[in-house]
Amino acid sequence: MSRPLYLLYILASIISQIVGAILLSIALIPSYYIISGIWKLTLTIPDNFWKVFLICLSMGFSFFIFGDMLMVVIVLFKKLFRIRNREQTGNFRSTIVITVGVHNFLMNLIQFFYLPLVRSTPIILWFYRGMGMKIGKDTIITTWRIFDCDMIEIGDHCVIGGSVAISAHIAEKGHGILKKVKIGNRVTIGANTTVLPGVTIDDNVIVGANSLIPKDSYLEGDSVYGGVPIRKIK
Repeated sequence: MSRPLYLLYILASIISQIVGAILLSIALIPSYYIISGIWKLTLTIPDNFWKVFLICLSMGFSFFIFGDMLMVVIVLFKKLFRIRNREQTGNFRSTIVITVGVHNFLMNLIQFFYLPLVRSTPIILWFYRGMGMKIGKDTIITTWRIFDCDMIEIGDHCVIGGSVAISAHIAEKGHGILKKVKIGNRVTIGANTTVLPGVTIDDNVIVGANSLIPKDSYLEGDSVYGGVPIRKIK
C-alpha cells in the first residue's frame, strides 16, 4: 500500500471514530436524563430492595431507549448526508471502498449489540427500510447480519432465517464488487445461509439452512435449493 493511501486510511479511521462518538453521544442523551432523574428520586428513598430495583430498572429501560435512539440517529445521519451505494466494480483505491465502508460503519455501530434483540420485530424492519432496503409486506427478518441495505430488495411474504448473512459487496482478486441482491416473493432462506452480491431469487423458492449462494447466482422459482455451494434439490 502506498504511503498516501495508507495515510488516507488512517485519516478515514479517525474521522469514523469521531463521527461514531458523536452519534453515540446524541443517542445517549435520553438515557442520561432517565437515569439522572431516577437517581435524584431515589436520594429521598431509604436504602432497601425497592430502591435498588428502581435504579436497575431505570438502567435496563435506558438501554433499550439508547438502542432505539441510536437506530433513529443512524437513519437520520444517512438521509441527511445522502449516503448511498451504487453498483460498481473497482480496485481498493476507488470510491467503492468509501461507499461500502461508510455505510457499513454505520451498521456496525448497532449491528452486534442491539439488532439481535429486535430481530423478528417491526423495529428491525423499520431500521432496514430506513437504511434503504426495500422490504415487502408480511416479511419476517430474523437476522442482524445484513450489509449494504440500499442494495438489497426482499419481496412479500418472505422469511429470512436466523444468522443469514446477506451482503451486496465482496472483495475478489484485488477488486471490490458491489451488486444488487434481489429476493422475490414467498421466499424462505434457512438459518446460517450466506447470500453474496448479484444474487437473484425468483418467487416461491426455499433455500435450506447452512447454504452458500455464490455471487451472481440465479435461483429459478418454485424450487428448493441447498448445499455449499447452492444446488437445486427439486
